[in-house]
Amino acid sequence: MKISMGYLRTAGVLALTLFSWAVAAGDETAYNRFDFQVKEVAEVENDRMTALLRVEETHQDPARLAEIVNQAMTWALAEADRFPEVEAATGDYRVRAVMKDGLIVDWRAIQALTLKAADTAALSRLLGRLQSRLRVSSVGFELTPQRRRAAEDRLIDGALSAFKARARLITDNFGARDYRVIKVSINTAALNPRPMAMLQTAEARAVNTSPAVREGSSRVEVRVSGTIELR
Repeated sequence: MKISMGYLRTAGVLALTLFSWAVAAGDETAYNRFDFQVKEVAEVENDRMTALLRVEETHQDPARLAEIVNQAMTWALAEADRFPEVEAATGDYRVRAVMKDGLIVDWRAIQALTLKAADTAALSRLLGRLQSRLRVSSVGFELTPQRRRAAEDRLIDGALSAFKARARLITDNFGARDYRVIKVSINTAALNPRPMAMLQTAEARAVNTSPAVREGSSRVEVRVSGTIELR
């Protein structure tokens, strides 16, 4: 197949013209684009209490140690079953050697128990029962997924309205007729308060006292960032 040189020159000029137009269009677009971000924040009342407990025992016989820990956790789970409002989940069983002068003198084992409930009073009563044999590591509060999602939906609506208002402000300030959205991203975050560490004395564990607690709130944030192009 033969191709004339005139055709090749015409095609080359056309390709160069299209490339030059694309570069010019790219430069113009870059000058008319603006990146910015808006944020909406709300303090949302927590609606779920969480507690972390642990069985922690030491024994010279690792087999006997495992039996002691298992008995304590079985008892704790049976107590938790008496409170259907409370969700209970056990953690991994961990054991390590206690060394002295390069020799193993004891074995120490720990197993965690996590409790969650929307009913604060019920979980507090359960804690009062469990701390006679388990140690309370921490107590905290958080948002349930349902409440967090509802809060995020409200904040997203407000953040998108704020984004459009900011875009209109930029458009008017630069004397443009209108704008179009090039891209938008929405990011959410919930900052829960730090769990409270529970320091227990032998006397406190003996009397089965329920801890004094307060639900508090979590900070929910929504950030909307994006790029607009003035027209």
